[in-house]
Amino acid sequence: MVSLLAQHNYTLDAYCVSPPAVLHSANNITGTPTVIGKRGKLVAPPRSSAHSLLAVLPSNAPNSSALSILRSTAAGHFRDWSVLWETPSGCGWEPLFDRYRLDQDGILSLFLVNGTNVQVVDFELVDV
Repeated sequence: MVSLLAQHNYTLDAYCVSPPAVLHSANNITGTPTVIGKRGKLVAPPRSSAHSLLAVLPSNAPNSSALSILRSTAAGHFRDWSVLWETPSGCGWEPLFDRYRLDQDGILSLFLVNGTNVQVVDFELVDV
């Protein structure tokens, strides 16, 4: 279970693991990565009882700012991908995450840029 802890909005002035092609998602998730575009991140939660792997994937569809977080487990041989969370907008560039906050607090803190807007979205990873 992933629960959204906080979302902060700011304004500024100035080798690939592919999910299955049949995964049902509102975003453009395919088994074929694009040649260019936003790169996702693989995250291994340190306190995961299921030894999970999370894929933070931005959509590479033209003009899309969608973002999905997928989960797979060691028990499923990392073939059992499921959608944990997704949003249809808000991630215009490559997502970043705070690995120190993940290791120390068990919080997945995402840094998302969309045009001149910057968001920090925190997820508490419980039973992931």
